[in-house]
Amino acid sequence: MRNRLFFISLLLLVIISLPADLQQITTDPAEDWDPHWSPEGNYFCFTSNRSGYQEIWKITAIGDSATQLTFDDGGNIHPNWSPTGEYIAYDSERSGNQDIWILPVLVGNHIQITTNSNRDESLSWNHDGTEIVFDSNRSNMNWDIWRKPIADGNAVRLTTHAQYDVEPSVSANGEKIAFISFRTGNSDIWIMNYDGTDLFQLTNSSYFKGGVCWSPNGEYLAYSSNQSGNFDIWIIPTSGGEAIQFTTNPADDMCPTWSPDNLQIAFNSDRSGNNDIWIKDFEINSTENIISKVNAFDLWTALTVLMQKRHGRFTP
Repeated sequence: MRNRLFFISLLLLVIISLPADLQQITTDPAEDWDPHWSPEGNYFCFTSNRSGYQEIWKITAIGDSATQLTFDDGGNIHPNWSPTGEYIAYDSERSGNQDIWILPVLVGNHIQITTNSNRDESLSWNHDGTEIVFDSNRSNMNWDIWRKPIADGNAVRLTTHAQYDVEPSVSANGEKIAFISFRTGNSDIWIMNYDGTDLFQLTNSSYFKGGVCWSPNGEYLAYSSNQSGNFDIWIIPTSGGEAIQFTTNPADDMCPTWSPDNLQIAFNSDRSGNNDIWIKDFEINSTENIISKVNAFDLWTALTVLMQKRHGRFTP
């Protein structure tokens, strides 16, 4: 059993280390960051200062036809496409305070969702697009995780710890929320049920972690960390285990977001000299298919199959 676990760990390390397709999506000399895929995978929404202010933009997944969606100097950031594709939610100071707003994708006016006098930000949608989950310092100036319907309804506080709980991410099935917590003295990843119960700590290290994001199949979390010395994207199983470094560029890679098909991760990186949106393949399905054959192949054969499958020359 120990040998098999070692073999699987080595195999995971190999697939992450093998060259994967890397594509630069935005090339504007301004700063583009915080991407989020549309549910169909054909667009990104993101934040950019290319107009002179922090505004919400969208662009096709191949980098064509960038379109500006907000037009004020209200500090519009952290866009997040709804699971239904109808709305893009974002943080904005356009009302004079940091609140959550939503924008109909096709046509319509911007709608203010939160109106508390404290700050509400870093939102994530629930599985069917009827609620948002966000962090807020509305509880005695302490940052906690809250949720609120986008229609009528009051906000519900989900965490009550004295230390900061921030940057929630809801799983695709709507059952779990991952978030960053400082309750142990470090910025670690925690997971809880959607109603705030059954919390457990997923990471435990002194390195900074942020931008946590669920994979669509619910098996992994992507996040950014300075564990390697600069900020890179890391992957960790949601069931626990060792984190795997996904990007290794000496530049800073941050704000990961998974493609709807689970096969790519987009992120912003300053590797081109300023922050742009990039995509890197993550062929987790290939990894799983090869791991299922661990008992049938020796190491050399399995690695050969893995490399052939990456290049489309293997049929299971």
